[in-house]
Amino acid sequence: MRWLGWRKIRVRRLLEAAASLALMSGAVHAQIATPSNDTIWTVPEVGALPDDDYGRLVRRGRDLITAIVIAYEVQCRLADAASIRARGWDHVTYGAFSTALAKAGADVLAVGLAEDDGTTRRLIEGAGRRMEFMAADITQPGVPGGIVRRCVETLGSVDILVNCAGIALLAEVEAFGRDQWDRMVAVNLTAAFEVAYEASRFMIEQRSGKIINIASLFSFLGGQRSPAYAATKAGIAGFTKAYCDELATYNIQVNAIAPGYFKTAITEATRADPAADRRIVEHIPAARWGDAGDLMGAAVFLASRAADYVNGHVLVVDGGYLIR
Repeated sequence: MRWLGWRKIRVRRLLEAAASLALMSGAVHAQIATPSNDTIWTVPEVGALPDDDYGRLVRRGRDLITAIVIAYEVQCRLADAASIRARGWDHVTYGAFSTALAKAGADVLAVGLAEDDGTTRRLIEGAGRRMEFMAADITQPGVPGGIVRRCVETLGSVDILVNCAGIALLAEVEAFGRDQWDRMVAVNLTAAFEVAYEASRFMIEQRSGKIINIASLFSFLGGQRSPAYAATKAGIAGFTKAYCDELATYNIQVNAIAPGYFKTAITEATRADPAADRRIVEHIPAARWGDAGDLMGAAVFLASRAADYVNGHVLVVDGGYLIR
């Protein structure tokens, strides 16, 4: 009987907690349009909490918030080998992250080898936010520090960093050597660390910040024809947790997003191959490839005050691929 009484108390408390959460979630919503279509994404603004900016990208006492979005894209061939695709976050994906943060209230410094056709800039400026673009090779000495200084000098601060640079050089195992390994480690892991390190110095001083690293399904899997990809993406997951442990005391949240298979220019060839496309889609419970817009909600959530107590987490956005 005592056990039954304890169980009733426990259930009642759980129900009370659920009711409280339901009350908090029934608040206003901010709308975010995807860059690819007119779909509207809603981001909860939990007005029942003490501060009415809970779901927005706004810090206490200051209306301005700034974000750095790092992109990197390259294609190359290996001597005496078939064409090697460099799979990375192309303009479509960096545009999704940049636009999502701008729609939620951030001014954006976008960094890459080259700017897109102007689509991202039009979307950001159409949302009433400011966009700066910096052409840079993040693997070169001094560049990561220069990126962060540029953001502070032109936009006023650095509050959010999205590290979405990544390449995947593909080759058969006997052709994948140290040269390919070193290039991938330089972009996928070392540059991510260096930019986060430089950004964290400003974030520590202002006692706030959001670092979002882009991991991958291959942070958890093996994968053929690119051993450095799985190694570096597993490294990103570990780095995310380590930097959380270091920086959480300064009110800095360090998390990662692990995307699954997405429709980008880089995956066009795979999607155009009926057998390869079918093999991938059949492994995804959602039964489709992801759209760039599918990443927008995750990015806004991790960059907002709604995620102030989410730290060291790798958020998988894959339509359920990993569980099948």
